[in-house]
Amino acid sequence: MKIIRVCLVAVVCAGLLTSSVWGATDDPVSFKQSVAQAGGTWCRTQEIFDARYPDRNNKDAQACPIEGPCDLVVNRDANIPNPGDPSLTIRLKFHILCNDDGTNCASTQAAVDAQMELTNQEYAPYGVTFVYETEFNNSTQYRSWADNEESGLKNTFADEPDKQCNIYVTYVEGSYSFGTFPWDNTALTNMGGIVMTEPAFGFNEKTLTHELGHCLGLWHTHHGVDEVTECGQCYERADNSNGDVAGDFCSDTRPTPTNFNCNDPSGNEPCTLTPWAPTDPQNYMGYSPDFCINEFSPQQAGRIHCWFAQELTGWVALGFLGDPREGSESVTVNFTYDSPLAGNSFKWYFGDGDSAMVENPTHTFGPGIFDVALTVSTDVGEITAVEQQFVTVWADTLDAPPVEEAPNTAGYWEINCTNALPVTEFILPVTLTNVTSVLFLDSVSFVGTRLDYFESKQVVFDNRFVGQLAYRVQANVGGGAPPLPPGSGPIARVHYRTRVNADPGDTSYIAMTPLSAYTLKATTLTTNYEPVFNGATLNVVSGCECPNQADIEPDNFVTALDLSACIDILFAGASDVQDPLCPSPRFDADCDNFTTALDLTVVIDHLFAGGAGPCDPCAL
Repeated sequence: MKIIRVCLVAVVCAGLLTSSVWGATDDPVSFKQSVAQAGGTWCRTQEIFDARYPDRNNKDAQACPIEGPCDLVVNRDANIPNPGDPSLTIRLKFHILCNDDGTNCASTQAAVDAQMELTNQEYAPYGVTFVYETEFNNSTQYRSWADNEESGLKNTFADEPDKQCNIYVTYVEGSYSFGTFPWDNTALTNMGGIVMTEPAFGFNEKTLTHELGHCLGLWHTHHGVDEVTECGQCYERADNSNGDVAGDFCSDTRPTPTNFNCNDPSGNEPCTLTPWAPTDPQNYMGYSPDFCINEFSPQQAGRIHCWFAQELTGWVALGFLGDPREGSESVTVNFTYDSPLAGNSFKWYFGDGDSAMVENPTHTFGPGIFDVALTVSTDVGEITAVEQQFVTVWADTLDAPPVEEAPNTAGYWEINCTNALPVTEFILPVTLTNVTSVLFLDSVSFVGTRLDYFESKQVVFDNRFVGQLAYRVQANVGGGAPPLPPGSGPIARVHYRTRVNADPGDTSYIAMTPLSAYTLKATTLTTNYEPVFNGATLNVVSGCECPNQADIEPDNFVTALDLSACIDILFAGASDVQDPLCPSPRFDADCDNFTTALDLTVVIDHLFAGGAGPCDPCAL
């Protein structure tokens, strides 16, 4: 069994999508149309409900019986959502049936995601958003499903039906799908939920929108014509005289015979002889092809919100807000409980070990990425909402140490990074000052640094002549490299060479200022931000170092041992010592670039007559 949890945010999308049998094809005949052309019906919600409650309409009533308070006009209309009202967030769980060995699944996660993207788009204008998770269930027995297997399928796989709408995707042998009305006694039991036949599910398919409409309290638009007794108490007249109290209990959806087309039906309604037209073939709760359905009516939206509040509050996905949700070093977040479901008690878990037990807490976060959870005790039980990576706080710094270099010397600045968050990408715009007089900018390297394993290291800006070079480095560009984990250490080296004519005391400064469109940036799994960069100075120093002049036997003092060594150099052919950064050998005590008896005299004078001692070649 494989479980995948996904949360999609509903957006409003203009335009119509064309449905096809197995997904996006050029075939204009959809699965639903092909079923209709074969004389079948692709939705059996009403038939199954009627079979379950055969005596429901066999009543000697003076009016069409109602199923609950939401069938009353006053309650329906009071629940019509207004722009800006909080959206209902409803939890769904998909059960995708596969063979016993996990093969031949009725759908894929990509198809589930595409289905829910479309379904959320269609419900968004009516104040409804769905969040969902997906479970792949291995069962060859229910991979192809017959009418008599509903109880077995649902009792095997139903998961918390009182807290979410279970949706089963398999192949239904009768080529139909069906939902469960909220007034059905089984709606919140294992026997509730939706069964979707696989050809009607996935990319560009709108059947789920229709079946969810049933689960949220909507009849077919043709309910008052073809699913009740002709001209009886529940028959909806085309003269609009009883649209609020019969049929689908919505007077803003015109009564219609079952209509599989995008056009109005012809003929007259038999009770009042009023023409059927105009009707609403564009309504989601009719049987028109997918490419021409695109709306619920306002009164239908009122019924959805009313029936949800009346029967389905356990399905609500709790919501909460936080402001702000990201920042540097320390962030204080104000949390707000945001749900239409009243809470009796609250417990917040902030992901850093702290918690709170008030409705709208305030909490301060240090560096890190934090999952936040809220458990609310309600009249329908405890409900928990978890928002992963809800708060992001960074405290990242980049710095380069000061350096000293002699003229005409190659070197590098080591860029160190201390990061509290995993980083997937850096933009590093390097600028060196005084490049015309002090140094050349050579290159930036990552070998041997914490970014050595990053898959892409791309120069995005190059003007080295004036000391400017920008890199974009990315961890994963297809090879699966992980983000840079939190830690500290070098991430890059900026290589340079000081100019031959640079003078001691000259300086250059390394900075990371914007270069064209490229600014210093670190990208994490949740956000991007500008780390703090602490620049540093390069100081040009003399290239001469002669610390041991006449100290032939190196002990940092000129002694008789050194005098003896000088005599050996002068008269016995012993080798002199040449320091790498000194222009003169050590025995050149008078700094005339020759080793002679005069140098021996300087040493003797220093040792025995209080003379000044050897010269400093670097001072000349």
